[in-house]
Amino acid sequence: MAGHSKWANIRRTKEANDAKKSSIFSKLSKDIIIAARVGQTGDLNLNPILRVAVNKARAANMPGDKIQKAINRGLGIMEPGEVSYEKTYEAYGVGNVPMLIDVETDNQNRSLTEIRTVVNKAGGKMVPEGSISWQFKEFGYISASLKDVSEEEIDDIILQIIEIEGVEDVEHDFDSGAKQLHLQIYVSKDSLKRVNESLKDNMKENFEIEEVTIIKNTETIQKLDEDTKRRFLEMTETLKEIEDVTNVWFNLEE
Repeated sequence: MAGHSKWANIRRTKEANDAKKSSIFSKLSKDIIIAARVGQTGDLNLNPILRVAVNKARAANMPGDKIQKAINRGLGIMEPGEVSYEKTYEAYGVGNVPMLIDVETDNQNRSLTEIRTVVNKAGGKMVPEGSISWQFKEFGYISASLKDVSEEEIDDIILQIIEIEGVEDVEHDFDSGAKQLHLQIYVSKDSLKRVNESLKDNMKENFEIEEVTIIKNTETIQKLDEDTKRRFLEMTETLKEIEDVTNVWFNLEE
């Protein structure tokens, strides 16, 4: 798409989260948990979203017991004595940019203290629940690729996807040398499972779904000068280094 994309920061945020190798299993676990919840079953044959998440975890050499634990958690099955909390904290970061900080933790006080320390040190501030979250909306997100594509086919492929009920938007990048089309598909949250299944059933055999998850996005685009933007992004990277943090959502103009 030409011009600024309202989804651009989502891709940057996800790429940064995925590149945080020290917590890659935490990210994979989160995707499995979401997939199990959305699909409402731990059977990979009946839950294609979960199958994608589990295959990705296996490719990263995530232990089988951790995979099963994440599936169980997504289905609400906890081990005896196990405690886990999911929480979203809200803050204004450097430059007064609104942020949502997702955590999964066994100690909420520890998580909040670590997050508050980073935010306050950077010059931001934590705010009460509900102060910022109303600005964000949850969407389903599907990352996929299609091989052996000609440039002339791209418009028809995107139109075919856009016409699927529940699809909100499609962005793409085309590697002309490899003849590979990369797709970012944004859908209404409640349609995620249905759209995923429709793509699997109706697209060509060389269509590969790489990721299926839930994202949070806001229409509000913040503009910062280069120095303030640098300090804001440094703050978000520090937040992502906190073990309990699974995602940091914001929308900042590129």
